[in-house]
Amino acid sequence: MMPLVEKNPPPTDSAPADPFAWDPDPLVLVSRRARILYFPKVLATRDATDADYQRWHADTATIASRQEEQLAVGAGVTFLGTWTTSWNDLHTTRGHATSIPDPSKMLLVEPFSRVRDAITRRENKDPATGRLLPHRVAAIYARIVRHLQREAADERAGVLNPWEVQDGFDGPELALVRLSEMFTQRTEAGQQAHATVTSTIRHLRRDRHEVLTPLGALHDYAIRGKGGGASAILEECRRWATAKKIG
Repeated sequence: MMPLVEKNPPPTDSAPADPFAWDPDPLVLVSRRARILYFPKVLATRDATDADYQRWHADTATIASRQEEQLAVGAGVTFLGTWTTSWNDLHTTRGHATSIPDPSKMLLVEPFSRVRDAITRRENKDPATGRLLPHRVAAIYARIVRHLQREAADERAGVLNPWEVQDGFDGPELALVRLSEMFTQRTEAGQQAHATVTSTIRHLRRDRHEVLTPLGALHDYAIRGKGGGASAILEECRRWATAKKIG
């Protein structure tokens, strides 16, 4: 199986001491364009087995037999179940943001998918509050992404792998990185992701779920981020917010 990111282990189902603590450096999915990704519905509830893959790759397999569902990925950054704020620091001067966003303003930032019923099952919620547990939601999306990477790397697919850099391009169509990589640009993947994100923001439409909320989350991370990459992304987010009359 193709690894998610070797040096960046994916989220797990293990409960943290504080399930609603802010994650200062989440894994994010970066895409050159908005797209719909397809995956078997069972991945919303468990890991795939070897028997599952044998069945899905059988000559008789169909979209219906695989029970394929959809995951909507926006252009730029997609947060995969991150508990954070969105545009809460729009009017905060850089260097004056609190080290942790206001907990009372946090929300779960995640992509739209066709398996919402599975994601919102009782076992993925906090018994005391009924809120979705960010670490459980993030683990579901990590499982789906691992599957997508494995399928893309399968030579039988006969198509270009969107997770690899193709001739004539500076970066891949899809990438999974830590936000810190993108802000500091200390890795090649971080540099590629940063280039994709900064060139994409200005072209985004004001769509509340797919753009407005995740871009606001990116903004609130960037104002706390280290490195010139964070500053550049912060400025792009604020230019977009001004153009779209946010706040």
